[in-house]
Amino acid sequence: MVSAQRTEFGIWGGGSGYMGDINPSQPLKITDPAGALFLRINYNAFWALRLGVAQGKVRASDAESSDPNQRLRNLSFQSTISEVSGMLEFNLFKYAVKTRYKFSPYVFTGLSAFLFNPQAEYQGSTYDLQPFGTEGQQKTGKNDTYDLVSLAIPFGVGFKYNIGGKTTLAADIGYRKAFTDYLDDVSGNYAGAQTVQNNNGTIAAAFSDRSGEVNNGENLGRSGSQRGDGTKKDMFLLAGISITYTFVPQKCPTFD
Repeated sequence: MVSAQRTEFGIWGGGSGYMGDINPSQPLKITDPAGALFLRINYNAFWALRLGVAQGKVRASDAESSDPNQRLRNLSFQSTISEVSGMLEFNLFKYAVKTRYKFSPYVFTGLSAFLFNPQAEYQGSTYDLQPFGTEGQQKTGKNDTYDLVSLAIPFGVGFKYNIGGKTTLAADIGYRKAFTDYLDDVSGNYAGAQTVQNNNGTIAAAFSDRSGEVNNGENLGRSGSQRGDGTKKDMFLLAGISITYTFVPQKCPTFD
């Protein structure tokens, strides 16, 4: 039995990716670098609590899709993700630093909150998409747009190895199932370019339906027709490696 907890401070680096309406079928697609800082509180050889902050970036473009209908839709986005999380880790093997139990695969899940802000380029400039109400939000006198703060459920797997003394290397891959479907600014139906223009102007209308840019100037998004799949929430991915330093209390018994 352990008389005191062991706390690890860690630095994590890797990549970030996204799955949603603009990337519906490539769960391992990583597009940008990401980083994190975290504390891991080890309660025993199997259970630990991980508290962390992370930042990355996600992006996707219909132009890169193998689906001709998606390429014709011609939407794209990019967004910085800033996350605060608390996760429980479970080691599948008995694990403790400075003992013979030097490695273990592990699984994790928990809860996170994150900030996002989908953006896209138009005529050489980058714009925030949320204020434009591209699916008919932000009607005159009515603010019904989506929030730029959301919760998510993290889940994933990893492998840790104590490389000597108080230092551990680990590699993990984790998905965040968001509570929002607007990470990419795409979810529901077309409102109609004229409706969006009346609400928020010409640039908003251009972002609401970009099919005309690749279809000889003719927009294909009729009012009420499907723009995204609102039945599924978006996800983002963080995958990388970490190094931690363990603070072992004096005269603390080992986990073995």
